[in-house]
Amino acid sequence: MTSIELLFWVSGGLIVILALWALATSRGRYDQIGAGISFLNWSILLISVALYLSDSYRLFHWGEISFGIAAAYLPFSWLLFTLYWGRDPSEQGQLDRRRLMLFAAFALATAFAIADVAGPVLTYFPGTIINGYFMLSGGTLLLILYYLWAFLTGFYNIENCYRTALGSQKRRLAGGLYLSLIVTATVFFVATLEFLWDRIPLWVFVATAICAPIVALLMLIHLRRHDPRTLGVVVTRRSAYSSIVIINGGIFFLVVGILAQVFRGLERSEALLLPALSVLLVIILFISIYMLNRMQGRSRSTQASPYRSSTKLDYRQFIDEISESSTTHEILERLQVLLQSNYGVESGVMIETAEGDHYLVSRLNGGQRPLEKRRVYEVVEWLHRFGRPVIWDDLKERTPEFDKDHRALTSMLDFQPYMLVPVIGRKDLIGTLILSAPSGAEADPAELGQLLESISGPLALAIRNTRVTEQLLRAKELESFHKVSSFVLHDLKNSVGMLDLLLANARTNLDDPEFRESMLETIGDAIRRQRRIIARLTDSPSKDIDVSPVDINEIVRQAISKTQVRKIERIALQEQLSDLPTVPGDRQKLASVFENLIVNAIEAMPVKGSLNIQTTLDGTDRNNQQVCVVITDSGSGMSEEFMHTKLFQPFMSTKKKGLGIGMYQSREVVRQLGGDIKVESEQGKGTQFTVCLPIQKQAHE
Repeated sequence: MTSIELLFWVSGGLIVILALWALATSRGRYDQIGAGISFLNWSILLISVALYLSDSYRLFHWGEISFGIAAAYLPFSWLLFTLYWGRDPSEQGQLDRRRLMLFAAFALATAFAIADVAGPVLTYFPGTIINGYFMLSGGTLLLILYYLWAFLTGFYNIENCYRTALGSQKRRLAGGLYLSLIVTATVFFVATLEFLWDRIPLWVFVATAICAPIVALLMLIHLRRHDPRTLGVVVTRRSAYSSIVIINGGIFFLVVGILAQVFRGLERSEALLLPALSVLLVIILFISIYMLNRMQGRSRSTQASPYRSSTKLDYRQFIDEISESSTTHEILERLQVLLQSNYGVESGVMIETAEGDHYLVSRLNGGQRPLEKRRVYEVVEWLHRFGRPVIWDDLKERTPEFDKDHRALTSMLDFQPYMLVPVIGRKDLIGTLILSAPSGAEADPAELGQLLESISGPLALAIRNTRVTEQLLRAKELESFHKVSSFVLHDLKNSVGMLDLLLANARTNLDDPEFRESMLETIGDAIRRQRRIIARLTDSPSKDIDVSPVDINEIVRQAISKTQVRKIERIALQEQLSDLPTVPGDRQKLASVFENLIVNAIEAMPVKGSLNIQTTLDGTDRNNQQVCVVITDSGSGMSEEFMHTKLFQPFMSTKKKGLGIGMYQSREVVRQLGGDIKVESEQGKGTQFTVCLPIQKQAHE
């Protein structure tokens, strides 16, 4: 046995071991099963070449038969591998529809195998590594075309899956892409040699025998590191986008054939073919890059053009507005205005990701509620991997195994879902939009999907920014609290220290008159210090009330004028001011109360809404009559829990930049004047504040 034979035996044996290990550890993974079958083909091909090189005629004959069968089935096994490589198992429905292609490949492989058994496909002409060569015979052209079709289609499958992957998925798949490119390039190179020279040199097989075990090992390591069952790619790219691979592959071999005929017609040396081939490969590479960039640019311009010329709400203005929003609620309201005005989308929700066991479901027009993650987690994670808008019916077709999640989604909505959009920012899933169907004959679902895909990134970043801002404000509030606490604790510490020192001296100096006098002064000073501390913590800002008869209608008009609500185009203002008697109150403090309520109402309606301000006289008995100011808005509203537990508490606010002091101060002012503030609110429908003040001065308890 020569050293070359030994090389092929060792190489084939190593690949057999890798193939058996791949099949034994596959555990139902179709991609790894396909890789294992493909590796077995590789090993049989290499061992068949070793048999070809043997001096034994019997072994040589078995080499002819085994090589023909393995060569026939290699493209089929490679297709089987690439069809499932890196793909999400939930694509099983789409993969099953490609069974026809696999069946065709298997039928062709069987036909070629039968033909090769009848007449050997490979003939060996002995010689050295440089001079020895193999020639294909018996249907050579058909076999080569079969190989090119199968390996081009296989690489198209892998390239399509790789380009669809997002973020870390793409990095994980890069190794498999490059390894498959090496395999495809090797097949192209061998086919090119056959086209040009009608033979394959022995050194090509020797180089393959050296590299094949390394490629197989690296491919198997890649497969073990990336399990599509845990993080698979949902392929979404259109075939036209990847058809560059097949188009340029066909162009390459067309030019190669023409080039070979030209060289033969001119009787040029075949040695010049390799430099010409190298130049051709470089040209094809640049053509591929150029075509790819052109298609990407055309795709971007096609997506952007409907909005550049649109006379409807400009989506770029929308992006500017959400970037300046301070709350997620404002962002969602602006999104609803955009979708409703352009496409007639009436309803929608955002499933926001959050820590813990629940998502936060926010309606676009206001209102929130929690949703248990376990109910819809699989669908949400699938959408994250999918990375693009998807129609509801298409989602159900792609993910039939998530039927419980589908039912959970529809049960929580008061509308039929039409389109789902993953909102992804910097590879992280910020939330999932679920929208109702667009209305109107002019509504184009494809255009709606393009819009949502184009604004998904800015929308995710805007929501992320509001969350970061909220965290920063909370940190500042906590820092302010710590500062106040440090001052208070410092004063308390001094007072306690003085009293502790006094107690220690009193045990021995209590009979001393001077000590007793000093002790009384120290105790008095400590008491005064403690009162100052208590006053700092408990005294209301409204304690210095200056009571005098005031005209409530006049104060309300001044508040309306000062807030300039009449000049805000998006707010429809209605005033209903009745004839009222004067009431005892503080003009400045009451003006501050009404201004605060009006400003809050305006901020609760960032897009559009109505504001109704009404004054009434309540009660018939003068001793119990009250003047009431009712301020009603159609804004976002508040939850019942917030109204009852946090609304009038200091440092509690629904506004990201609010300090939570305004409502606390307002109620304190009104109560100091013997009145009260009542509130009624419902999320998504608005809020009504009613400020009532007695006509006659009453003592506040």
